[in-house]
Amino acid sequence: MKDQLSLNRIQELSKKVLDKTISEEELIELDQWYSSYNDNEVTELSEQELQDLGRKLYTIIKEKNNPPKQINFIRIISSCAAVLAMLLIGYWAYFSFNNGNEHAHVENKQAVIKDAKGNEHTFDDLQVGEQRQVGDLVYTKEKDGSIVFLEGNTNQSNNEVSTVITPKGGEYKIHLPDGTMVWMNADSKLEFNVAFSKHERYVKLQGEAYFEVKHLHNKPFIVETPNEKIKVLGTKFNVYAYRSGQKSITSLTEGSVQVAPVRREERGIVLAPGQQSVRSGNNVRVQDFDVNEVLAWKNGEFMFNQARLEEVTEALARWYDVEFEFADAELRSVEIWGTLSKSEKLEENLLALQKTQSAKFEIKGRRVMVIK
Repeated sequence: MKDQLSLNRIQELSKKVLDKTISEEELIELDQWYSSYNDNEVTELSEQELQDLGRKLYTIIKEKNNPPKQINFIRIISSCAAVLAMLLIGYWAYFSFNNGNEHAHVENKQAVIKDAKGNEHTFDDLQVGEQRQVGDLVYTKEKDGSIVFLEGNTNQSNNEVSTVITPKGGEYKIHLPDGTMVWMNADSKLEFNVAFSKHERYVKLQGEAYFEVKHLHNKPFIVETPNEKIKVLGTKFNVYAYRSGQKSITSLTEGSVQVAPVRREERGIVLAPGQQSVRSGNNVRVQDFDVNEVLAWKNGEFMFNQARLEEVTEALARWYDVEFEFADAELRSVEIWGTLSKSEKLEENLLALQKTQSAKFEIKGRRVMVIK
């Protein structure tokens, strides 16, 4: 009878979550129950009910700006591990991790620029306002640490190409010669012509970057990735195109872009703000997206919404410069919801993931084993 009453109360509180009528006191009650839950108490809820509940919880709680301090959720949501494994909301996890504790991230490595001859030049010791030259390309550093590239007197026939590279564990903001701003995520590279705005504005991206493109009349801006060409005039958008990944994702926040495959004659897809194209092989779909989720990397977070554990570990691997190895292939498809802070140590974020009971992690140097 006690177990049945407990289940009824859980269902009552869950309904309040879905209806957005639950109070902070009731959320705390739900958390206290979860801390000592028994899987047998929740067997009457179907897997679909669990998934629906988890998605609603994720959306509702992610929007809260001031989570109650009494909540002690320190886990990330894992699909259907138990009824309220769905309550492991990453936003609250972030606050729990940062409650008076300081965890240093792996050393923030600097970006480098590679010239046409393949020589690499670091930005590390460049002083604010100081100018340097690589080939025919001149650059300087802003107060915020970003790098501004200048064209100078480069003639239009100059086909010299420069490449900016961010290593694993690093991020960088650059200003292209036309005034376009680019935020580059870890393990990414961006190629552009030295005589940039004197040609068709053209860059090649491998990795992930967010663009705020300067509008220039009759001079379209084109981003080429290993799989796609993205054509814009003046707009803001994010491109996810790691060579090792199976997907290319273009997410438009402002303006308009046209996305087409790079190696086939095919009419491109035009996106509207709030839409993203997701290409996998020859298949492409257009869908709405959560801008906070897509740009979480730029704002110091990892945010996962029904992401496969394999995708989660790929993001962590790029940031912490480690390699993940799955002992069981089935673990790759485990679904994860939630948010992690990029300022945390790898061990802390793995501990949060491990407490979902979806997988365990063993760190051996730069290799991380993922086991049941």
